[in-house]
Amino acid sequence: SLTGGKATCDSNVNDYFTKFSYAWDYNDEAYRQLRHWLDPDSTGALFVNGFAPKDTDRIAQFETEDFRVYPNPTSGEVSIVLPEVMRHELTLKLYSISGREVMVSRFQDGTVIRIDLSGFPAGIYLLSAQSGDRTSRALISKQ
Repeated sequence: SLTGGKATCDSNVNDYFTKFSYAWDYNDEAYRQLRHWLDPDSTGALFVNGFAPKDTDRIAQFETEDFRVYPNPTSGEVSIVLPEVMRHELTLKLYSISGREVMVSRFQDGTVIRIDLSGFPAGIYLLSAQSGDRTSRALISKQ
Protein backbone atom coordinates (compact mmCIF):
# COMPACT_ATOMS: atom_id res chain seq x y z
CA SER A 1 0.00 0.00 0.00
CA LEU A 2 1.14 3.53 -0.72
CA THR A 3 1.63 6.11 1.97
CA GLY A 4 2.67 9.73 1.79
CA GLY A 5 1.04 12.90 0.74
CA LYS A 6 1.67 16.31 -0.66
CA ALA A 7 5.29 17.21 -1.15
CA THR A 8 6.75 20.32 0.43
CA CYS A 9 9.02 23.15 -0.71
CA ASP A 10 6.36 24.74 -2.93
CA SER A 11 5.82 21.58 -4.99
CA ASN A 12 2.30 20.38 -5.61
CA VAL A 13 3.43 16.88 -6.69
CA ASN A 14 2.40 14.07 -4.37
CA ASP A 15 5.22 12.01 -2.91
CA TYR A 16 3.80 8.54 -2.42
CA PHE A 17 6.05 5.67 -1.37
CA THR A 18 5.86 2.05 -0.30
CA LYS A 19 7.95 -0.58 1.43
CA PHE A 20 10.92 -1.80 -0.61
CA SER A 21 10.09 -5.46 0.02
CA TYR A 22 6.54 -4.90 -1.22
CA ALA A 23 7.63 -3.18 -4.45
CA TRP A 24 10.22 -5.87 -5.20
CA ASP A 25 7.88 -8.30 -6.98
CA TYR A 26 4.27 -7.61 -5.97
CA ASN A 27 2.99 -6.26 -9.29
CA ASP A 28 2.16 -8.77 -12.05
CA GLU A 29 3.78 -6.59 -14.74
CA ALA A 30 7.59 -7.07 -14.68
CA TYR A 31 8.41 -3.48 -15.65
CA ARG A 32 6.58 -2.28 -12.50
CA GLN A 33 8.68 -4.50 -10.21
CA LEU A 34 11.90 -3.31 -8.60
CA ARG A 35 13.31 -6.79 -9.20
CA HIS A 36 13.10 -6.22 -12.96
CA TRP A 37 15.23 -3.05 -12.68
CA LEU A 38 17.61 -3.88 -9.82
CA ASP A 39 18.29 -7.59 -10.50
CA PRO A 40 17.61 -8.07 -14.23
CA ASP A 41 19.66 -11.31 -14.37
CA SER A 42 17.77 -12.85 -11.40
CA THR A 43 21.04 -13.43 -9.53
CA GLY A 44 19.45 -13.08 -6.10
CA ALA A 45 22.35 -10.82 -5.08
CA LEU A 46 21.67 -8.67 -2.06
CA PHE A 47 24.41 -6.16 -2.90
CA VAL A 48 26.71 -5.27 -5.80
CA ASN A 49 30.37 -4.46 -5.36
CA GLY A 50 30.95 -1.03 -6.79
CA PHE A 51 32.71 2.19 -6.06
CA ALA A 52 31.74 5.26 -4.11
CA PRO A 53 31.56 8.45 -6.22
CA LYS A 54 33.91 10.18 -3.78
CA ASP A 55 36.50 7.37 -3.98
CA THR A 56 38.85 9.03 -6.48
CA ASP A 57 41.27 6.08 -6.67
CA ARG A 58 38.47 3.77 -7.85
CA ILE A 59 37.05 6.38 -10.25
CA ALA A 60 40.48 6.79 -11.84
CA GLN A 61 40.32 3.14 -12.90
CA PHE A 62 37.43 4.00 -15.21
CA GLU A 63 39.03 7.14 -16.62
CA THR A 64 42.01 5.36 -18.13
CA GLU A 65 43.19 6.30 -21.59
CA ASP A 66 44.97 2.98 -22.13
CA PHE A 67 42.56 2.14 -24.92
CA ARG A 68 39.70 3.81 -26.76
CA VAL A 69 36.25 2.35 -27.44
CA TYR A 70 34.02 3.79 -30.18
CA PRO A 71 31.25 4.36 -30.96
CA ASN A 72 30.14 4.67 -27.38
CA PRO A 73 27.17 4.51 -26.90
CA THR A 74 26.62 1.79 -29.49
CA SER A 75 23.79 -0.29 -30.86
CA GLY A 76 26.04 -2.98 -32.36
CA GLU A 77 29.72 -3.26 -33.14
CA VAL A 78 32.40 -1.39 -31.18
CA SER A 79 36.03 -0.85 -32.10
CA ILE A 80 38.74 -0.99 -29.45
CA VAL A 81 41.99 0.84 -30.24
CA LEU A 82 44.86 -0.59 -28.21
CA PRO A 83 48.18 0.99 -27.21
CA GLU A 84 51.38 -0.80 -28.24
CA VAL A 85 51.88 -2.40 -24.80
CA MET A 86 48.49 -4.19 -25.00
CA ARG A 87 48.59 -5.51 -28.58
CA HIS A 88 49.81 -9.03 -27.82
CA GLU A 89 48.06 -11.86 -25.98
CA LEU A 90 45.03 -9.80 -25.00
CA THR A 91 41.99 -11.07 -23.09
CA LEU A 92 38.77 -9.05 -23.27
CA LYS A 93 36.00 -9.66 -20.74
CA LEU A 94 32.61 -8.00 -20.78
CA TYR A 95 30.50 -7.77 -17.62
CA SER A 96 26.84 -6.81 -17.21
CA ILE A 97 25.94 -4.08 -14.75
CA SER A 98 25.12 -6.80 -12.21
CA GLY A 99 28.71 -8.10 -12.43
CA ARG A 100 27.98 -11.23 -14.46
CA GLU A 101 30.62 -12.13 -17.06
CA VAL A 102 28.79 -12.18 -20.41
CA MET A 103 31.69 -12.48 -22.88
CA VAL A 104 35.34 -13.59 -22.98
CA SER A 105 37.52 -13.26 -26.09
CA ARG A 106 41.25 -13.82 -26.57
CA PHE A 107 43.42 -12.20 -29.25
CA GLN A 108 47.06 -12.76 -30.17
CA ASP A 109 47.79 -9.54 -32.07
CA GLY A 110 45.93 -6.44 -33.10
CA THR A 111 45.84 -2.67 -33.07
CA VAL A 112 42.09 -2.34 -33.49
CA ILE A 113 39.73 -5.08 -32.29
CA ARG A 114 36.03 -5.17 -33.14
CA ILE A 115 33.37 -6.88 -31.05
CA ASP A 116 29.69 -7.19 -31.89
CA LEU A 117 27.27 -6.28 -29.08
CA SER A 118 24.10 -6.35 -31.18
CA GLY A 119 22.93 -9.56 -29.48
CA PHE A 120 23.22 -8.07 -25.98
CA PRO A 121 20.39 -6.26 -24.18
CA ALA A 122 20.57 -2.49 -23.78
CA GLY A 123 22.44 -1.36 -20.69
CA ILE A 124 25.80 -0.41 -19.24
CA TYR A 125 28.66 -2.90 -19.54
CA LEU A 126 32.17 -2.98 -18.10
CA LEU A 127 34.86 -3.96 -20.61
CA SER A 128 38.06 -5.31 -19.07
CA ALA A 129 41.18 -5.68 -21.22
CA GLN A 130 44.11 -7.65 -19.84
CA SER A 131 47.52 -8.11 -21.43
CA GLY A 132 50.30 -9.56 -19.27
CA ASP A 133 50.12 -7.84 -15.88
CA ARG A 134 48.32 -4.78 -17.29
CA THR A 135 44.53 -4.44 -16.94
CA SER A 136 42.44 -1.54 -18.22
CA ARG A 137 38.70 -0.97 -18.07
CA ALA A 138 36.07 1.06 -19.87
CA LEU A 139 32.33 1.46 -19.56
CA ILE A 140 30.24 0.81 -22.67
CA SER A 141 26.67 1.98 -23.14
CA LYS A 142 24.69 -0.44 -25.33
CA GLN A 143 21.47 1.03 -26.74
